[in-house]
Amino acid sequence: MLVGKALWAYRHRKAHMTCELSPYACMPNTMSVGAMAAVVGRYPDLLYAPIEVKGDAEVHALSRCQMILTEARKRAQREFEQVLDRTGLSMGDLRAAVDADPRLKRGTYRVPRHGVAGTAASLALHIAARRR
Repeated sequence: MLVGKALWAYRHRKAHMTCELSPYACMPNTMSVGAMAAVVGRYPDLLYAPIEVKGDAEVHALSRCQMILTEARKRAQREFEQVLDRTGLSMGDLRAAVDADPRLKRGTYRVPRHGVAGTAASLALHIAARRR
């Protein structure tokens, strides 16, 4: 299931990364990590980190989490900047649009997906589409 979900999220741009947390090294976990190694070989842009959380590996798990989150953040920022370039919007334009519509400030407002993984990029595309 992990392999399928990671591929689905990657191919449909639902997430910038897949992080697998497992409490111990069991046979199903070992098999999924091995299968994901082959998947990452085929899709090198897929950001995946298997993290085993054991008492003796806490420091390693934390550093791996930080590494993968840092890379995912960079990807989200790059994606957002590309969307701004593509739409011609600036941060000021986005802030003005959000200030003009109080619904966009609600935590429960559902931003439609526009073929990008990041929420900020989706919001920028949503605002650009509403302006047309």
